[in-house]
Amino acid sequence: MIAEQSKSSTGSHLLYETGCVAGIRLDTPTPEWVRLWPVGFRELPESDKFHKWQVIELDAVKSRRDSRPESFTPHLHTLKLGDVIESKNKWRNRRELLGGLLGETTLCDLMAAQGGGG
Repeated sequence: MIAEQSKSSTGSHLLYETGCVAGIRLDTPTPEWVRLWPVGFRELPESDKFHKWQVIELDAVKSRRDSRPESFTPHLHTLKLGDVIESKNKWRNRRELLGGLLGETTLCDLMAAQGGGG
């Protein structure tokens, strides 16, 4: 996972916090961006709380609520934590994971791809 962004949502009579996380898919022939939502990070057991730049494995399905091609709904009960990718050697290992994604896409490109202009 690369980043986490939290926001509040309401459900029935409870206020709970959910957010989306951005990451890189490593199960595809080439790296791809992925957005996972909803993630109730604060409600996860301590043993399942992942860090930025930590490899995670989980099942997810294409989001039915979000038309962005990178958006998926995670099945958090399948979450498995992997290694944290170190930032040593000027982020060498992280840059290698990014592969062709590094500098490939601008915010304008992303917005245009989802029909939001740019």
